[in-house]
Amino acid sequence: MKHVHTFENFLNEARAIKVELTSDSFSIDSIWGIYKNTKMTGNSTWQWNSNLLADDNPEGNIPGEQNVVMLQVQVNADGKSYAKVGITNHLKRTPTTTYGANYAFTVEDFEQNSKKIAKEAADFLMDGEHFKWINKNIQANRIPLNVVPTGDFFRPFEQLIAAAIKNK
Repeated sequence: MKHVHTFENFLNEARAIKVELTSDSFSIDSIWGIYKNTKMTGNSTWQWNSNLLADDNPEGNIPGEQNVVMLQVQVNADGKSYAKVGITNHLKRTPTTTYGANYAFTVEDFEQNSKKIAKEAADFLMDGEHFKWINKNIQANRIPLNVVPTGDFFRPFEQLIAAAIKNK
């Protein structure tokens, strides 16, 4: 049975749709834009979903399918903050899952040099290690996606961190 599972993984990887993710994929005018995650209580948590990475299913949304990349910033009352990357459903915003290590910073660090913190967060989170796990779980219309982050993502991180800090 183990060989069948390995063969299925091989077939899924072979049929995966290759998608290039750029900073333009995060648009203020997208279906969700930057929004507060009200389910995360006790802190200020804001998310920004990318635009849909592949065509919609003509039959409608597939429940539980995670089909967009999500940036998330959490600011705690003590100033400790975390930036994360993950995936979510583009219509319902659930389920939401983050992958890999979080980028930790403080509100004070961001206020002193927002560009530096945003650049470091983008470089840390938009790497091969994080996307190795994202690519194992992201799919559209039950077809796996192979998402490759391309370019500089510091602007979306800077805007998202600023929104979370403003609301803390």
